[in-house]
Amino acid sequence: MDNNILINFDQQLKNDFEKALDSNNYKDIFNVGKTYCQLATVNNLKKDYFLGNAKDCFEYIKDKEIEEIPYLQNTMYYIYDQACKGIYNYEEKDIKKIDNYNESLFCSNKIEFNNLMDKYDNLVNKNILKELLDYFDENYLEFTEEECSKIFNWFEMRMKDNLIIKYYIGNFYLEGIGVKENREKGIKLIKETENLENKDLKFTENLILLGNWYRDGINVNKDINKAGKLFSKALSISNEYDDSADKLIELIKDYDWCNKDKCKNLIEILNNNISDNKSFNEDYKLLKNLIHSKIK
Repeated sequence: MDNNILINFDQQLKNDFEKALDSNNYKDIFNVGKTYCQLATVNNLKKDYFLGNAKDCFEYIKDKEIEEIPYLQNTMYYIYDQACKGIYNYEEKDIKKIDNYNESLFCSNKIEFNNLMDKYDNLVNKNILKELLDYFDENYLEFTEEECSKIFNWFEMRMKDNLIIKYYIGNFYLEGIGVKENREKGIKLIKETENLENKDLKFTENLILLGNWYRDGINVNKDINKAGKLFSKALSISNEYDDSADKLIELIKDYDWCNKDKCKNLIEILNNNISDNKSFNEDYKLLKNLIHSKIK
């Protein structure tokens, strides 16, 4: 699909969402989310962006208690799960399959968190793991000390070389969440995530944090060049929502970090990955203009 058409279509969907939200029309909100799921299956470059928007739509109807909502909830779980796998084949004839579909893809309260942990190993959709990590990170005070310890151990048992889990476990050690604070171990784990496989994960939080550390000399020796490399790596796998472009703009402005070779590398990343893939984030355009001004 042409990128300009895609941008216009995306803006129209956002307008439809706002109208539906103003009128509390949950069916229309659901339809916008359903359309975003469909777009995610036909445009792989913006898959994460569209799935993120679909999830935002579905969150609004997730906990509503009106007659039609249970059907919509089951349907949205089914459609979202299929879209994550690159499939969109929903039709009304799928109603029986959908009515029996109850695999949750969201985690917004303690009860859901515990239920998802209990059945996690039998879930087809393992993407819920980051939802669990986020929920515990933000809401650990809801749990007793004993519960926190058990939850931490549950995550640590599944860490191995999983980039996302290792990053969160490192932060849990830094903050003393579910485990006795151990900054040395936390820093070591987070540093190890730099070289872990990141294929198709679109996860850059570890690179942004490490870049901040090297830029400011926090937990590591200050190294502006290292910070720039980390932010550049994050930019190359950027997921639309991260701060990689903004961080590079700051680095170039504040530290004059960008010689000819670095500019060439960033332009290559921007041209090959960003121009078509991340057109909704203004920071990418600002970064591109800044680099061009440096080259002139």
